[in-house]
Amino acid sequence: GVGPARMQSMRVRVNGTAIDSWHDSLRKLGFEDINRIGQNFVGQRVLVPGETVHMMTTTDRELVPVFLGALANPETSIVYCYCSIFDACWLVDSNKNLHKPEEVDACPDFGKDSFRN
Repeated sequence: GVGPARMQSMRVRVNGTAIDSWHDSLRKLGFEDINRIGQNFVGQRVLVPGETVHMMTTTDRELVPVFLGALANPETSIVYCYCSIFDACWLVDSNKNLHKPEEVDACPDFGKDSFRN
């Protein structure tokens, strides 16, 4: 877009189960060592036009194929909502067309399924 994006609510599901952090995703995938990933804070953040944020990164050769396998599962998804400074809001779902976010009146509250990382 042409203006800042205020990141609002977010829901992440791994193999159909809502997670609240990337560390939670590691545990759901069978890994106990939470230091296998790098992560950035996304929620309640303002992104300037052209800014890229890598929510989670890893170069762990054992972990990468497991994450790629989980991403191939249609029950794995990332849904997030962001708003402009003029309070126009859009919902993006990784299982839909990422280039056509859905315009919404307000960002949803995902409640207990909210991603809090």
